[in-house]
Amino acid sequence: MLAAAALTLAACSSDSGGVSLPDGSEAVIADEVVALSAAAAGWWGDGRALHALPVDDTTTAVISTTGVHLAEADGASEALDQFGQPTEVGGVALSEDRSTLALVTLWPSVVRWYDLTERRPSGVAEIGPGGDVLAFGFLGDTQALAAVTPAGVSVWPTGQEGGLATPLADAFPVGEPAFVGDRLVVPLADATDLAVIGPA
Repeated sequence: MLAAAALTLAACSSDSGGVSLPDGSEAVIADEVVALSAAAAGWWGDGRALHALPVDDTTTAVISTTGVHLAEADGASEALDQFGQPTEVGGVALSEDRSTLALVTLWPSVVRWYDLTERRPSGVAEIGPGGDVLAFGFLGDTQALAAVTPAGVSVWPTGQEGGLATPLADAFPVGEPAFVGDRLVVPLADATDLAVIGPA
């Protein structure tokens, strides 16, 4: 089980004196930390935590090797998905309006979507061959999602419907593909060219 931890810091002050604050009170500056303790504040399922993304002021999406959970500030949690078997996650993306979470699992190599407003899975699509995911994210404030592998670029223009795979043939992406506004810029290996993917 994975736990959120609340940290308690204990410090010891000496003759270092205090600092006057604007409200007239005094803060004591500690010379050293002498104790540190942790207490469990909430559980969000089995597996090793890989990513934590803030959804709103009180909710955090936690992606682990076994699934996706929503962890609340009060310690409660809700399972959105269980992967069936432990897997690694190749990329995680949150839409600009924070209504959609998407991620890539590597075994099997698929993209998974989650509706965070209705708190449910909303789709799964194959990402295709290509091995490692070099870049993964939403294109600006749109719901279009893009993934780059050494074999090419896959784009889902409106959520999981109608995925478009764009092979790059022998021009494998190199370096760091970058999301720039509503465009994805992919440097190509066999030239000084850039592949630019995004709205027309």
